[in-house]
Amino acid sequence: MAFLDPVLNWTLALHPFIAILILSIIVTIISNLIYKWATDQKEMKQLKESIETLKKQVKESRDNPKKMMKANNEMMQVNMKYMTRSLKPMLFTFIPVILVIGWMSANFTYAPVDLSDALTVRATVRDGFAGSLVLTAPTLTTSSVTAPIVPDGDEGQGAAFAVQGLAGVHNFTVTYEGNSYSGNTGVISIGENPKQQAFPGKGPIETISVDYPKIHPLGNGFNLFGWYPGWLAVYITLSIVLSIGSRKILKIY
Repeated sequence: MAFLDPVLNWTLALHPFIAILILSIIVTIISNLIYKWATDQKEMKQLKESIETLKKQVKESRDNPKKMMKANNEMMQVNMKYMTRSLKPMLFTFIPVILVIGWMSANFTYAPVDLSDALTVRATVRDGFAGSLVLTAPTLTTSSVTAPIVPDGDEGQGAAFAVQGLAGVHNFTVTYEGNSYSGNTGVISIGENPKQQAFPGKGPIETISVDYPKIHPLGNGFNLFGWYPGWLAVYITLSIVLSIGSRKILKIY
C-alpha cells in the first residue's frame, strides 16, 4: 500500500487516535455520498418505510399466526429488495475502503522504536535442530549477536536477539551453524514507522519476526479487562458511529 503514502503520510504526524478519527470521517463521508449517488433514494425511503410498517404488523398480529406469517414473508421480500439495491454502491466503495484499511494496518499497528531502546528479533526453529543462531546486521550497533536455541512455549523452539542501532532501515541475516540459507533475512526500522514485522524463514529457521511495540490509539492506560484496543477496533467503532450520524445528517436511506 506504499502508493498511498504521498496522500496519507501526513496523518502519521498526528496522534494515532486523531489520525484514525480523521481517516474514519473521510472514508465514511465518501462512502455515504457514493451510496446516496448510486441509489434511488426515493425508492430506498419507500422500501425502508414499508419495512417499518410490516414490522408493526408482525407485532400487532401475534395472536393471528396466519396474518403474522403473511406480514413476515412480505417484510422479508421487501428487506431482500432493499439489500439488493444497497449492494451496488458497496461494489463502488469496497476497493477504496480495503486499500485505506490495508494502509492503516501497515502504519498504525506498530510504533516506531525509540533509539535508546533495545529491540528484540525472534527466530523460530524447526524441530530436530539444536545449538545457536547468529544474527548479522552490519549497520546496527550490535552488528553480530549469538543466541541459543531454547524452548519457546507453544511455538516450539527458537532464539531471541536483542539489537540496537541508529535511526534508519537496517537489513539483517540469521544463520545456523555458519550456514546462511537464502531467505533468512529481514529488515529492522529504527526511529521510523515499521512496515513489516514477520518474515518467512528457510532451512532450519521457520519464521523471523521483529517485536516492535504495538500502538494503542486510546493510550497505554486504557484497556478493557487487559485488552488494549488496536487501530482496527477503534476504526470499526468510529466508522459505525460516524456512519449512523452522517446518514441522518445527509438524509440517506
